[in-house]
Amino acid sequence: MNDKNGFLLAEETLKIIIAVICIAFLVYLLIALYTSNQEGKDKDFARSSLELILNNVKSKTASVEIFNPRKAFILSWPSDGKMPKVCENAGWENCLCICKTKFYQTNKIENFANSCSDWVCSQTSERIVIEPQEGIEIKNLPVILNLDYSSGIRIFRS
Repeated sequence: MNDKNGFLLAEETLKIIIAVICIAFLVYLLIALYTSNQEGKDKDFARSSLELILNNVKSKTASVEIFNPRKAFILSWPSDGKMPKVCENAGWENCLCICKTKFYQTNKIENFANSCSDWVCSQTSERIVIEPQEGIEIKNLPVILNLDYSSGIRIFRS
């Protein structure tokens, strides 16, 4: 005697499991595409913001407004800890970067040294000190940065 109902139940369950796996894969693929596109835009914003900061430093302005990329940090080296590979490999003594850490990393200077190599950095002719040393987070827009030239170049949030 064959149990046809049990066989059909197992077959339908298998189809449902395969369908759920396929849907989960498609959702993962869409999220991966979205985040890679967003990260590319954020890097473009970071590049233009870094250029704006450096142009304002060259022209010795007192302040500069930064709007993007959100949740990124402005950092400078040399500082305590290691320098980002992009700055180190280029032989730069002074380096200014805008970068983000991975979502699973804490916002500590050693984590930024690793993640900044994938973001935007630029060589500076003079040492620029960012206060606080852990970096200035770009949030609560616009971020108004004050530039102080009294003893070297110091950038801090107002």
